[in-house]
Amino acid sequence: MKREVLVWMFLSLVWFAGVQAVLSGTTVTWSGGGGNNLASTAANWVDGVVPQDGDDVVLDATSSKDMIWDIEIKPGSWLQDGYGGIVTIGTKYGATGLTNLVIIGDCDLRSGVWTHITQPKSDVPQYRLKVVVGGDFTLGSGAQINVDGKGFPQAKGPGAPGLVQAAASHGGRGARTTHAAARSADCYGSIVMPADLGSGGREQFGTAGGGAVWLEVGGILQLDGGIT
Repeated sequence: MKREVLVWMFLSLVWFAGVQAVLSGTTVTWSGGGGNNLASTAANWVDGVVPQDGDDVVLDATSSKDMIWDIEIKPGSWLQDGYGGIVTIGTKYGATGLTNLVIIGDCDLRSGVWTHITQPKSDVPQYRLKVVVGGDFTLGSGAQINVDGKGFPQAKGPGAPGLVQAAASHGGRGARTTHAAARSADCYGSIVMPADLGSGGREQFGTAGGGAVWLEVGGILQLDGGIT
């Protein structure tokens, strides 16, 4: 019994030490000083160091240059305050690659915009915004998540009308331009947990559908900013 207790205590201490190591990372600040917008470029960060697992990511008034988040790490926390740019998070559908951005602790967006990559001209969904936050998530009144027009392009997607004189369908059927027009596409996706991209409109006149946002928050979710 004594040996079992000692082993349990040892494993607990190892686990606690591991958690502490992850949560006590370095603060890394976006400078935008590189020749591109990629988070994986060292020159885009103060001190020229790309964030690693457990680091605290900060975007502030140092630079409002747009960012493309393309690295598969787990930040310890994420803060945007005084930053006026757009962060395009390169998360995608599927089981491999950057499928979601995992933030171990809190995520506090007080300024700036989050979005995801625009879909290519295809009927296969590729990009969405999927973020998993272990702590609290705050979207302040000065920040927003905007994926307007980031879904399927014109005439693409399961609800696209093609050449039919109707709007795209999704949670409901697309409207027809006249009573004589052909029926619009069927509805698609979950009614209780929608996660699909919006379909594009008619080829000649339509626009791209809306993107997809998936947030998992382990702590408190506070939404004061807009999600569109």
